[in-house]
Amino acid sequence: MHGKLSVGVSVPDPEVDLHVAGPIKFEGQIHRYNIAPPKSGYNSVGDIIWNSQPMLEHYVGWVCIVAGNPGRWEPFGKIGNQ
Repeated sequence: MHGKLSVGVSVPDPEVDLHVAGPIKFEGQIHRYNIAPPKSGYNSVGDIIWNSQPMLEHYVGWVCIVAGNPGRWEPFGKIGNQ
């Protein structure tokens, strides 16, 4: 593959090289967006949920630190923590 790629996207964004509609698996870890960590489903250590509604004094996302259903999730990247 050489050039821009879109997966599951009707109108690709010309500003990016990779445009994906939905979760991705990168280096063996799943990355997805949500407003909170999952409450069910199996998750692996290193999986990441990116916060889809970031706000001051909240977190950029959550990372799974213990695999399981749903696993143990901890927040990372406090916004505005100066």
